[in-house]
Amino acid sequence: MIHALGTGIAIFGWLAGPLLAVGIVTWFFLTRVVYRIAWGMGTGLFVYLTAPGVMVHELGHAFMCVLTGGSIREMKLFSPSEDGTLGYVLCSQKPTHPALMAMRGLLVSVGPILSCSVALYFFMAGLFGQDMLSVLFSPSVDASGVHGIEGMLHVVTATWDRMGNVTGNDIPYWKTFMIIYSVFTFATHMELSPQDLRVGAPGLVILFIASMAISLLLAPFGDALDSFYGVVKQAGVFQLAFLSGTMMLETAVFVPFAVFFWMVDNRLRD
Repeated sequence: MIHALGTGIAIFGWLAGPLLAVGIVTWFFLTRVVYRIAWGMGTGLFVYLTAPGVMVHELGHAFMCVLTGGSIREMKLFSPSEDGTLGYVLCSQKPTHPALMAMRGLLVSVGPILSCSVALYFFMAGLFGQDMLSVLFSPSVDASGVHGIEGMLHVVTATWDRMGNVTGNDIPYWKTFMIIYSVFTFATHMELSPQDLRVGAPGLVILFIASMAISLLLAPFGDALDSFYGVVKQAGVFQLAFLSGTMMLETAVFVPFAVFFWMVDNRLRD
């Protein structure tokens, strides 16, 4: 019983953990860095400079809407309004079981994290060649050797090392500028809106319940639970390696700004 419960929690962690981690990292940098820069240069100017990110954000919703069997009633990829809305997608889903509706809502809600990550990676591939895509879409770590937090960190650092090998240490200034622009454009609009969170939250609860239920159902069948967990972990390692590239780029670009603002705040307090 204890083994089954622990495996259920691990299954949920592998399925939802990487997405939640990227969401937390993005939220942290948005509140510490991006909002202040947008305010300093003018919110309107910032929004228009990063308009491609808004469009990719909405395309992420639209793609997941269609992928989950829904239909798009209305879509505006970029339409800034006074209430702060920059764009929107109205997705209609065929009525079905509430649990399935909740899972569909979760997938549609997290669409921008995936679409903005893909856009960011293709932008990087345009700067550094196709080897960048092989790093981000083909993890080098075998899932069978990944155990616990230490194993997850190894997946992240392995991806970061491979990205560093592709970019090299001597990056031209113009490429550095383009990296910064791409991160501000796509990572900034990876944030899930309050509406996205409201729509996705029930699906997250359903995913947790389903993970625990499957573990308890498979527990009496010997190795069936371990086999299922192995498949989920492989998918989770791929997801973690894929999204860790986004976290690396956010960290590399936003941390210097965060340190600068921290120093300014301390100087003002003194």
